[in-house]
This record gives sequence, structure tokens and C-alpha cells, in this order.
Amino acid sequence: MLDPAPVDGVGVWPGVERWVNVADARDPVAADTTVADEYEVSAGQKIRDVPVDNAQSPRHPHSGSGYLRVPVVQQVVLETVGNAFVQPVARTIIAKDLVDGAPGTVLHAVAKDVAQDAKSKLEAVSAVIELK
Repeated sequence: MLDPAPVDGVGVWPGVERWVNVADARDPVAADTTVADEYEVSAGQKIRDVPVDNAQSPRHPHSGSGYLRVPVVQQVVLETVGNAFVQPVARTIIAKDLVDGAPGTVLHAVAKDVAQDAKSKLEAVSAVIELK
């Protein structure tokens, strides 16, 4: 049962301005790869169905990171959230985030040698580090 209930056989999602349905035919969650004929968004706008090859198919056809590697998905996300989606992160920004968030966890669930190496590098620049 759909909520809200379909109107004239078509489900409507009020408040949704744009819906781009991307689906890999091998994705078991996307068994129905076309939904434009079954739903519409508010203001009478139709859904755009876009068949894609998930970058991690066939092994992981429902992988979100695989879908995010598909150019058409990247373009839709970029159009929706702006260019911050594709901005490179500079080392200085990461360092600033670590300093502003201190004290906090820098690494989690890493090999002992990796943790020890990071500890040495951070202590070399006056950080106080505790390994757990």
C-alpha cells in the first residue's frame, strides 16, 4: 500500500521537485528499473528513468559507492548539491579539521604498525597521542 495513495493509478510524492531513478538491471533491489510510469513528483513533473551499469556490478550491483561512480549520477548530484560535491580536499583542510576537533579519534581499527607510524608523525609536530 502506497502512502500517499495513488491518484488515477499514479503515485504522487508531494514536495519532491525532481526524481531521477537510476538502476542497474543486475541490482536485485531495483527489480523494477522503470518507475516513471508508476509515480510522479509534485507539480506534475515526471520521474526520469536512467538505466546505468553500477561501477561495482556484477559483484555488488546495489553498491551506493558504485552508483556514485557513474557519470550520470555524479552529474545529477552535482546539479543538486553544487560544486562542493567534487571539490578536492587539501591536506591543510584535513589538518585544520583535526586541530579544530581535538581531542578526538584520528584513526580507528587500523593495524598496530599503521597506528604507530601515525603516532610518530603526529608527535613530531607536537601532538599528544594515545593509542588504545
